[in-house]
Amino acid sequence: MMRRLALLAAALLLPVALHAQDGTTALGSSGELYRVQSGTYKALFPTAPAAQASNPVLALDVLRAGKLHRALVPGSEGPEAEQAPALTVDRASGTVYLVWQGMFNIHSVLSVIAYRGDSWGEAFEFAGDSFSTMSNPQLAATLDHYQVLGADGTPVPADRTILHLVCTTTAGSASACSIRPSSSRTGSCCAPT
Repeated sequence: MMRRLALLAAALLLPVALHAQDGTTALGSSGELYRVQSGTYKALFPTAPAAQASNPVLALDVLRAGKLHRALVPGSEGPEAEQAPALTVDRASGTVYLVWQGMFNIHSVLSVIAYRGDSWGEAFEFAGDSFSTMSNPQLAATLDHYQVLGADGTPVPADRTILHLVCTTTAGSASACSIRPSSSRTGSCCAPT
C-alpha cells in the first residue's frame, strides 16, 4: 500500500517538478504553487477586451488550498510581445518576483514586477546598451540579515531581500547584476506595499 502511494505521488509530482526546471513555476513557503505563462489575451482570459484579444500577455496562476486564481501581469496587455518569462519566490515575505524580456522600440528591455497577496508592485525595467540584446532572464532571491544602530545606539536586527537577475547578452556570454528590490528598512523599487 505504501509503495502504491509513493508511486502515485511520484506520478503526480513528476510533471510539476519537470516543468519547474524552466523557471516558470515555483512553490511558495505555505505550499501555494505559482506559475507564469504567456499566450494571447483571449486564450488566457476568455473575457478579454475585443480590441486586445490577440495581444500577447502574461498571466500568473496561483494555486492555493486547491483553488486556482489567474491574474493578468500589469504592463503585459499591450501589443508588444513579452518573451521568456521566469519567476522566483522570496519565501521570507511571500513575494513572487517575475521577469520577462520585451522590446522598447528596437532595444531589448527586461521587466521585473512583484506580486504579494493579491497586489502587484510597480514594474521596474532594465535596459542594456544600445548594441546588445538581453534574453533568457532568470531570477533568484536571497535574504540578507544584518544589524543597524537604533535611536538609542544599540544594534537592531534588520532584513532585506536581494534579487539576483541573470541574463544572456548578444555575444552569448552570461551577464549578471544584483538589485535590492525589497528592504524592511528602506522600501522597494518594485514590491507591493
